Amino acid sequence: MAVALAVIAGLAFALVLVTRRPDATDAADAAEPSAASVSLPASAAVLADLDAALTAWGEFAVSGDLSVLDATFAGDGPQRAQLATEAAAIAADPPGPPPYLFTVVDHDQPVVEAGVAVVVATIELVQPGSATSSFRWRIELRWDSAAIRWQLWTVASVDDNR
Repeated sequence: MAVALAVIAGLAFALVLVTRRPDATDAADAAEPSAASVSLPASAAVLADLDAALTAWGEFAVSGDLSVLDATFAGDGPQRAQLATEAAAIAADPPGPPPYLFTVVDHDQPVVEAGVAVVVATIELVQPGSATSSFRWRIELRWDSAAIRWQLWTVASVDDNR
């Protein structure tokens, strides 16, 4: 019984190590995820960072505060630039809490290559007091070695007859 528990604990620890993002002390991995790191765990990291970016977007949508995007959106990305053009109008008349809720309800397997991750996903947007909206987006994230995470770069609408 003790041996079985030790094996289970060892497997759980190995899973934690495999699903970690590249370590900041490993400059080669932190600079750009390698092809070897592109596996289900890497995909899980992409999806987790995408979820964090969508949560920040929902907070931005009710405040106009660009600083809530700092950790999850690429500062020089086109999506952040687009939101920056909307910030003043939102801040002038903010809808206020609760934040809008962006939810990934369906997605294709993320494609990760050379520090760029692409996810095609159906996103539901819930705005307080409004009907739920649904979008099919091609979402591009870029690896940020300083932040050691994927950051949202841009979003484009997809019409794939779904």
